[in-house]
Amino acid sequence: MNIIKKNMNPNENVNKLADELVELMKDSVKENIADAVLLSGGLDSSVIACLASEYSESTPTAIVVALEEGTDIHYSRLVADTFGLELKVKIFDVEAAKKSIPEVVRALDTYNPMLIRFGVAMYAALSYAKELDFSAVMTGDGGDELFFGYRHLFIREQKEIERRMGDKIRRIKEKEPLVSETLGDLLGIDVKQPFLNTRIIEFASKIPFELKVRKAKTNGKEEIIGKWILRKAFETSLPTEIIWRRKEETDISRGTDKLSRIVSSRISDAEFKQMSKVARVASHEEAYYYKVLKAEMK
Repeated sequence: MNIIKKNMNPNENVNKLADELVELMKDSVKENIADAVLLSGGLDSSVIACLASEYSESTPTAIVVALEEGTDIHYSRLVADTFGLELKVKIFDVEAAKKSIPEVVRALDTYNPMLIRFGVAMYAALSYAKELDFSAVMTGDGGDELFFGYRHLFIREQKEIERRMGDKIRRIKEKEPLVSETLGDLLGIDVKQPFLNTRIIEFASKIPFELKVRKAKTNGKEEIIGKWILRKAFETSLPTEIIWRRKEETDISRGTDKLSRIVSSRISDAEFKQMSKVARVASHEEAYYYKVLKAEMK
């Protein structure tokens, strides 16, 4: 594998790594091809959509869901138009989101608010795929973990970022299922994750930190970004808006952050105080999910 050599020109290093990454991704998409892609318009799922459009025998369908007309839908339309994908959009309402919470909490066996909000959106997307008669979907799962895409970590020191991301990658290597896999099993949908190909995991683990996290301009503003080498690898394949799109938390871009306010109102201050004595709950929202989890375990 052509990982960085000391006597190579830095630009040559980047170009070789980027080219090899593209080839690895092409091979993995071909091995994991499906007729549908869960699309957010973010970098990872857009890479999958781009390659699926090239290697699928028929026109792939891109599926995007949101609690309201948010940024994911805007960017997903751009990707679908660029690669000639059939775009299926579903805007689900608050009642549908609330109704899915018990199933999501039970399946994921957690009361972590971020995981549950993401899970609610994923449950909606997979349910919609099933409604459209797809038995398998492709996702961009793993891109954030392998190429350090979590923006909230960039306030920390490099060693701490590497430690946290290393722990995530270790769990991936140990085949710990991600949210989409768990919910896919629940709904009978085969979730294919090209980024989690063993060769790509090993390749990404050897890429230096400074080629994953560095300063760059996103939406005209210079800031620290993740997944830099992945962006460079597909810079000529994807629209500039997608390549340098600023990373958003999934629950914000899909509108499920609104669940926080809605479910928090269902826990009184007195109930929260009582729950905090028996469980590590940091918010009314988390206390609500804890209450749901305990009820589902009965």
